[in-house]
Amino acid sequence: LDYQDVPETEFSERDLFAPKWYLMGFPKAGTHLLVSMFRPFAAPMPETQLHAREWVGTFDHHSWSDEWLDVEKQMYFLGQLRAGHYYKGHCGYTPELERFLWYLGVAFVFIHRDLRDVAVSQLHHIVDHNDVLTHPDKELYRAMSQDDALAAVITGLEGTPYVGLVRRWEQ
Repeated sequence: LDYQDVPETEFSERDLFAPKWYLMGFPKAGTHLLVSMFRPFAAPMPETQLHAREWVGTFDHHSWSDEWLDVEKQMYFLGQLRAGHYYKGHCGYTPELERFLWYLGVAFVFIHRDLRDVAVSQLHHIVDHNDVLTHPDKELYRAMSQDDALAAVITGLEGTPYVGLVRRWEQ
């Protein structure tokens, strides 16, 4: 039985002790794979009036920058997490955020892959003509040669909020 097939209205003792999950990934490192792996164990956090997605992340610009969003607001959303459900996102590290998740009893899982592979995947994501693959400034990267665009993914794009891959990784 897939956990997501259980209607929200059904409740059992098992649900009382089901873990809460925060599925974290570095952008273009496998967050979608992680969600697929957890499908039998947990359901995405349902939409609420205040938060319409199962996504909770700490970075602005669709996680393509190292600019932090309001962490207290993200902690509020994480605090709403129900047993047997997950939020997913790209989350930076702070000792306070780590303690907060610990106190909530949230199990967090982090997926990553070799940064060289992430750089190539990120470049593909940015320059691809598929509009489902979003990036706020696709045209800036598309105007460059492939080598220059890859270098911009790795070292950053001057004059924009898009710092390089390594600088984002440090967060």
